Amino acid sequence: LCGVLAGLFSSWLLLGSGLIALVTLFAALWYPPRYARSLTGRCESEAVRARKGVLWKQELYIPVSSLRTVESWVTPLQRLFRCRTIMLRFAGGAAVLPLLPEKQAAALVDLLERLAAQVLQGLIRSWAQRNSFERTVLLHGAAAASAVYLVRRA
Repeated sequence: LCGVLAGLFSSWLLLGSGLIALVTLFAALWYPPRYARSLTGRCESEAVRARKGVLWKQELYIPVSSLRTVESWVTPLQRLFRCRTIMLRFAGGAAVLPLLPEKQAAALVDLLERLAAQVLQGLIRSWAQRNSFERTVLLHGAAAASAVYLVRRA
């Protein structure tokens, strides 16, 4: 009985496995080039924008002011194809930008470092202005309080 069943199903199993192999081969040849072409992005003065995906599209918008760290690394396979991966860690998560050409990745990291330095300098300036203003208000407030105290005392 087992021999009869095996004889009946072996051609179907062979046909099914051949069909799965064809679908896998098609997907392996069709998907990677389209995924690589779908990786687009740009860095503006206020944010980093990136898009990726073939079947499921994803769009990232990361303000430069919320960036915490920029990491860049290369695997042996990426080194062979002269590309690298950049990870942007920001307040609330992280974003991975894979398969960037080496020159573009280096330019992006340099640009993000310069933009982050400008944002940091702006924050320091605004903090210094705010604190000097608060000190002035506190000094005037203390002088007014002492004047009121002197008037009440007299």
